[in-house]
Amino acid sequence: MRNRKRNFFSSIMTVPIMLLAASFLFPGQKQAQAQDRSFVPLTLAAATDLHYIAPELTDGGECFTRLVENADGKAMAYCEEITDAFVSQVTGEKPDALILTGDLTFNGAKASHEALAAKLSFIENAGIPVLVIPGNHDLNSTMAASFQGRSYTLVDSVDAGQFAEIYGDFGYREALARDKASLSYVYELSPGLRILMLDVNTKEAPGTLTDDTFRWVRQQLKAARQAGDLVLAASHQTLLTHNRLFSDGYVIGKGSRLLELYEEYGVLCNLSGHIHIQHIAQ
Repeated sequence: MRNRKRNFFSSIMTVPIMLLAASFLFPGQKQAQAQDRSFVPLTLAAATDLHYIAPELTDGGECFTRLVENADGKAMAYCEEITDAFVSQVTGEKPDALILTGDLTFNGAKASHEALAAKLSFIENAGIPVLVIPGNHDLNSTMAASFQGRSYTLVDSVDAGQFAEIYGDFGYREALARDKASLSYVYELSPGLRILMLDVNTKEAPGTLTDDTFRWVRQQLKAARQAGDLVLAASHQTLLTHNRLFSDGYVIGKGSRLLELYEEYGVLCNLSGHIHIQHIAQ
């Protein structure tokens, strides 16, 4: 159990924002954009793919165990303990913000979303802004289930509107701008720094950047430039190919134009998840 917890915590990235700007600038970005301004150093905590399941949805029986063991090694048997330890660690380290890049829940069950939101409230109440976006497992799931012994029962999932309501305190209600076509939004973390939380997991085009959302992103980057603000982006699916085995279905569909747009507007970096490995691509 301790080793499993260590593996999970190694996926939590806490980095000074200016280190991000220096280390992960997209090729071709004019570094003067970051050098000409002075900033108060910020620390961000980023985590992804929690795959949290509410305790009442599983008895740890044969059906649930078989499903987990045939998956990709998620430490689901210790989900509750790991999540509680994670909340404790974040509140103890007191970063300037926590960014969660999707797949918040194991199978998109409404009960799991509600239980996780209650846990995240402890972080928010400690004065640490929490910013979330959904992943491919979080919305309109036909796999949302409760597990008992050798069987399972389907339970309610959530749609986009319910997701934004449940996680309203974690980015959505305080957003500087929201996209009408997705659950994307912009959050002003501090004077001079905006966080672009990009959602490409719509019911109409799962995993793909739609034209409407692309236009919205361009408008937001233009507005940030006019205000003289820097932008850090986050998404669930990756912007670049991190491994040739994780390309189709893992990289944002129609995402090449987004990369060009990020380069044009000098976006600092893009934090993502989905592939369940730690890697930096440039």
